[in-house]
Amino acid sequence: MRIAYAPRQLELTISNPTNGNGAGEPAGRGYGILGMRERAALLGGSLHASARDGLFQVTAALPYAATARARQ
Repeated sequence: MRIAYAPRQLELTISNPTNGNGAGEPAGRGYGILGMRERAALLGGSLHASARDGLFQVTAALPYAATARARQ
C-alpha cells in the first residue's frame, strides 16, 4: 500500500497478488471496480485498476474536501 499527499489530492495505491485467480471479485458482491470508479468520480477524483505481472493494483486520486466542495 502507498499513500501520498499531493498539493490538492490524496493518492492511494493498493496491490495484491492475483494468485492465478484473475483480478475480479465473486459475482453478486456489489458493483466492484465500476462502483469504486463511479464513487471516486463523484468526488472529482479518479480510480484506475489493472492486473499485471501477478499483481492486481488499484490506484485512486481523491481531492481534499475543500477542493471537492469547490467543484460543486
